[in-house]
Amino acid sequence: MDVAAILGTIFGIATTCGIGVVQLNYGLHVIFDLPENLLWQVILISLAVAITIVSATAGASKGIKILSELNIYFALGLILFILFLENTEFLLNAIVLNIGGLYQLLSCADFGCFCLWSRP
Repeated sequence: MDVAAILGTIFGIATTCGIGVVQLNYGLHVIFDLPENLLWQVILISLAVAITIVSATAGASKGIKILSELNIYFALGLILFILFLENTEFLLNAIVLNIGGLYQLLSCADFGCFCLWSRP
């Protein structure tokens, strides 16, 4: 049972990393004209593995904490970058409309009541 869980975790992480590295390599190719090839994908995977090893060996209270805080700062920076350099009014309206649509459909979707639906 534990072997299946370990193998599932390994293959799940490997698939996610593989797809993510291809997307990252393409994004770097578009933005910085970096070559889009296997060599750069191996370099990106090696960099991610090195960061993971350093973070994990430093311990949860130090290495992983620093990595997670850095990830939060990058995410906030990306959100602010997109918010202020794009059409801000459109983005804020879209956020409000999507959250409103979520709450509008949440109760019926969760409880499966379908009380207001009619058959064609």
